[in-house]
Amino acid sequence: MTTPLLDPTYRLYSPTQATAYAKHRPSPPPALVSLILDHHAATGGKTDTLLDVGCGPGMATRVFAPHFGVAIGSDAGESMIRVASELGGVTATGAPVRWIVSAAEEIDRISGVGEGSVDLVIAAYAAHWFDMPAFWTAAARILKPGGTVALWTGFRDTRVLPKSPEEAKVRAIFERFHEEVLERYAVAGSQITRDGYRNLTMPWGVPSSELSEAFEKDSFLRRELDRDDLAAMGGSKEGNVEETAKKVAADPLATTIWKRVENFLETLDPVTRWREAHPQLAGTEEDCVRVLVRETVEAVKEGKEGIDFRNLLVGRKTVVLCVKRV
Repeated sequence: MTTPLLDPTYRLYSPTQATAYAKHRPSPPPALVSLILDHHAATGGKTDTLLDVGCGPGMATRVFAPHFGVAIGSDAGESMIRVASELGGVTATGAPVRWIVSAAEEIDRISGVGEGSVDLVIAAYAAHWFDMPAFWTAAARILKPGGTVALWTGFRDTRVLPKSPEEAKVRAIFERFHEEVLERYAVAGSQITRDGYRNLTMPWGVPSSELSEAFEKDSFLRRELDRDDLAAMGGSKEGNVEETAKKVAADPLATTIWKRVENFLETLDPVTRWREAHPQLAGTEEDCVRVLVRETVEAVKEGKEGIDFRNLLVGRKTVVLCVKRV
């Protein structure tokens, strides 16, 4: 098990970047929310207090909050929390969500979050940026007995074969984008995501008898879900990203749809780093994302068969980890 080097990319987002992130990143689909809440309830979890760690502008917080009496969203990025506060959110009682600037490793220091006071801790697409031993230590202090930590992220499944020569050509363009941008400008946390959290440090992987005794290894839940799994459970995989993919497949040359794809890709942290390394190209026609979109549209023009863009635009799988407090 490894711990990533903490990366400041999202923590240092400007208000403009945080607003774009909130606009173009999807909320968790209903099926994913139900999976976590059902597991939490079935294993003795209560619904008094929710804490979303690394909440960003609060997409997941706002979806889970209506199931709890108290909801708190915390993030180390001041701009992320500022945007989250502007967008708001309410709990099951109609009370507003509390938005707090806090590092994941210091959630036990949040005002009003006492020892053994939290029922569910969630982290959406964020745990790979945490110092996990410190996070688990803080989570153990604030969770009630029977409380749950639920972590999830998306990752690609490269084993899926292309369905047509046209799709193979488009996939090659995307693979080059992954290799030349996403891989080259990735950091340690990015690799943990690409591995589907298989190497994310778990509490029993930390040399601490206190943590080993605080969380139940035997009840640990790991679920890998693809788009079809989530659809069968009653919800699409990636919300508005999934809908975008369907529209692209139906009308692949539509400028407005491709702009939405471009907007989503711009929220990826390696793209942010690429632009920081190439300020003279960022936002121009030679920007890495615009090159990708342009090349893909040109390839689509030559195609005669349909292309399943959902395999290209978003990770094909979501991994969910649920850990119970003793």
